[in-house]
Amino acid sequence: DGKLSQYSDANLAKLRAGVKSDTPVTQDEVMGAYKRITELEKQRPNMNQYEYAEAYNNLEAQIYREAKAKPWVSQYLRSINPASKDTGSAAAKSKTAAKKEATKVLVASQEMGEFLPSYTAPIEMGRFLPDFEVVPPLDTGEFKEKTLKVQEESRQKMADAEAELFEFIENYEGELTNEIIRNKAGEVLGAQRVNRAYERINRATQPKGAQNKNRYGASTRTSGGTMRGNWQKKVNVDRSLGAANTRYNNPSAAYPRKEDEKYGIEGYGTIGGGHRIGKFPSPIHGAAANFDLFADNYTNMTFKKAMKKWRGEDSPVPNGYKDNQIIDKNFLNDSSRAIDFFKKMALHESPDFAGMTDADWMSAWEMWKANQ
Repeated sequence: DGKLSQYSDANLAKLRAGVKSDTPVTQDEVMGAYKRITELEKQRPNMNQYEYAEAYNNLEAQIYREAKAKPWVSQYLRSINPASKDTGSAAAKSKTAAKKEATKVLVASQEMGEFLPSYTAPIEMGRFLPDFEVVPPLDTGEFKEKTLKVQEESRQKMADAEAELFEFIENYEGELTNEIIRNKAGEVLGAQRVNRAYERINRATQPKGAQNKNRYGASTRTSGGTMRGNWQKKVNVDRSLGAANTRYNNPSAAYPRKEDEKYGIEGYGTIGGGHRIGKFPSPIHGAAANFDLFADNYTNMTFKKAMKKWRGEDSPVPNGYKDNQIIDKNFLNDSSRAIDFFKKMALHESPDFAGMTDADWMSAWEMWKANQ
C-alpha cells in the first residue's frame, strides 16, 4: 500500500546488517550511495506514488551505513523522501545542496580518470590510444600490483579533494550557490578538470532527440501560429496578468529579436521607459530565448558590463557572481550555473516571479541547447 514502513525481505536484511555493522564506510561506498540517490531522483517522474515509496524504502535500507556515516548523505536522502514535509533550516538545506553539487563534480571527475596519473587514465577509462605502451607488461603481477597502488592513490586524491570542498562548505557564511561551488572546485581540482566534469554531466542530462522535441512547433503553440516577422508585431497584454516578465512569458524581460522565431515569439509589447519586451507562448520558450540571447551577445564580458548592456543602465550583478568575473563560453553550457543565474535575473525583474518550476527551467535550457 506504499507505506514507508515496508521493505522487501532482502533489503530488510541489508538494513539489519547495516545497523549492526561496525565496518568503516569507504569513499567508494559513499559515492555509490550518492549515485543511487540521484538515479532514484531521475526515475521519480516515471513512477506512481506507491512504486516510488517502495523504491525509496529499499534504497534507504541499501545505503543505511553510508547515510549513518555521512550526515549530508542522510539529509540528501531525506530530501527525496515521499513523506518529507521539507523540514530543516535554510542553512542546512543550502549546505546539503552545495555538498550534492560538489559530489557531482567529484564523481564525474573520478569517472573520467581525472584523479589518476595521466599515463594510467586511458586504462581506467577503457580507451587505449594507438601509440600507447605499457611497461611492465599487462599480464604480470608487477603490473597488477602497480595498478592497485595507483587506484588507491587516486582514491586518496579524491578523498582529499572532497575533504577540502566539504570543509569550505561547512565553514562558509552566507548563501551558497552552484557558482561558488564551481569556483571553489576549480581552485581545488583545477579549472580545466572542472570544466571537463561539467561537460560530462551536461552530456549525461541532455535528452536524446531533444532537437525535434524541444523546437517550437504546432504541438507547443498556445496562441495561434508563429509567422516570420512576428518579433516585429505589436501585441497588447492586459497589465492585470502580472509583472511584465510574467505576462509576456519573458522571465528576464529581453527585447525581441529575429532569432526568437526559433522559440515561437508572438510579438512584442512596450513597457516602462518605452522599452520593448518579447512575448512568448510560455515562460519556457521565453527563458530558452533568454539563454540564446545571452550566449550570442554576452560571452567574454564581465558580469558588470553584461548587466549594464542587458538592462540599459548600471545595475547590480546577481548574488553569487562578481562584477569583474568574465562570462566564458562554457558558462551557459553548465545547466546548473545557467539556470541559477537566470532565476536571479527573473527575480530582479519581478521579486515575486514564480512562473517556473525547476523542471520548467531545465526544459528551457534543454530547448536552447537543442536549437544550437
